[in-house]
Amino acid sequence: MQHKTSLKTAFRLLLGMTFLLVVLSSLGIGLSAPSPSAALEVSEGAIDLEKLNDSPQEIRDLQATHLVYFPLIFHDFCPQWPCLIFSDDFSDQSSGWPHERRWSDKEQDREYIIGYWGGPWDEPEKYFMRIAHTRRVVASPGLHAPTDYIIEADMQFCDNAYLASAGLVFGASDDLRKFYMFSLAFNNKDHWCAVRKYDLDTGDSPYLRPGGWSSCGANPNYAVNHLKVERVGTSIKVYLNGNPIWEGTDDSYVGELRVGFIHDKYEIGYTGVYFDDFKLWKVHPDSGSATEYSLEKSGLEPMILTWDEE
Repeated sequence: MQHKTSLKTAFRLLLGMTFLLVVLSSLGIGLSAPSPSAALEVSEGAIDLEKLNDSPQEIRDLQATHLVYFPLIFHDFCPQWPCLIFSDDFSDQSSGWPHERRWSDKEQDREYIIGYWGGPWDEPEKYFMRIAHTRRVVASPGLHAPTDYIIEADMQFCDNAYLASAGLVFGASDDLRKFYMFSLAFNNKDHWCAVRKYDLDTGDSPYLRPGGWSSCGANPNYAVNHLKVERVGTSIKVYLNGNPIWEGTDDSYVGELRVGFIHDKYEIGYTGVYFDDFKLWKVHPDSGSATEYSLEKSGLEPMILTWDEE
């Protein structure tokens, strides 16, 4: 009798577990655990902002959920913080970034090419931005960053335009009329960095990093450079190739959560840049949970903004 009871209990447990797995699968929730080595090195809730660039593969293995442009509120769980909530290698054209070509056969009517076009080096799985008679352009996906966040991406120039620049946009308003930027400039020989704040309605664009455009130890010529921005409250920290470039505070656009890429030029000619491996990290867990995060519906559409002001 006892043996039969044990068999019934085991059978009921098996049915219960099977039902639970079916329910979780229907909700799109997967169960996974970090690798043993990773689990020994980090603890839940730990924040190590300085080591994000040290071991990208380990972080990729540890945090396996990479989200792209979810239209609904999506909740998941993160084994460590900061938590990767959006990752785009630009192999999927539906991931939420603008894709547009304003490039006529007539030279005088050429404005810009933005999106998954391959570019002059025929690299279709990167995000390409080229400008001709357009002076400056910002491209932003249809999502909001969390309140405190980190963004990062690889970039490389692919044209020899004089004084072209490109980089990350963050803390931007929904209409992109106000934003911060961290950009790298190139003039065929040297590179400079700048951290700047734009208000296109007033025309103000002060530099936050002292010296305006100045040397920052970039990789030379057309090599890939890795840009990263950490925005927590009023604090801003920027990094180039894993090295800290500048940190400071500014409370002008606290609460503005749009992000994106910027590309501009200062001389006649065409200029182009590739972006790749964009990542958005949430720095802190949602209130009331040590592990839960969410990527909320923003109601935004992918957007391109151009302007010609100095």
